[in-house]
Amino acid sequence: MTDIALNMLFGKRAKYAMLVTGICFATILMTQGLTIFFGILGFSYATATNIRAPIWVVDPLVQQVGANQPLRDTDVDRVRSVEGVGWAAPNYVGNAQDKLLSGGATQPVTLVGIDANTLAGEPAKNSRGTSST
Repeated sequence: MTDIALNMLFGKRAKYAMLVTGICFATILMTQGLTIFFGILGFSYATATNIRAPIWVVDPLVQQVGANQPLRDTDVDRVRSVEGVGWAAPNYVGNAQDKLLSGGATQPVTLVGIDANTLAGEPAKNSRGTSST
């Protein structure tokens, strides 16, 4: 039975070449799909990872990382009062349109507010821009 299958496969070079080509193309498509999936996944949790907070406390109505439902001040105080909590600070993440210096075009940016006292949430490597004026 195996001899018949191999003879059918290798007997015609065109069939064999198309089979190998089809398998390679399907593999490329599956790999591309996985990379798109992991790219979107990484983008969705990037803010939480970049801020490097060990525990996040959010409003029960929040259903995804990008949702911005701020906690009330009383809720932040309750979190601070829990034994073992070193610090707790409110966090702001929002979207805005930024006007570029060159050409006046706009592009979307993500604004991340950090705590002024502890600087919790600042990037690991902080860089400063230069003014063109």
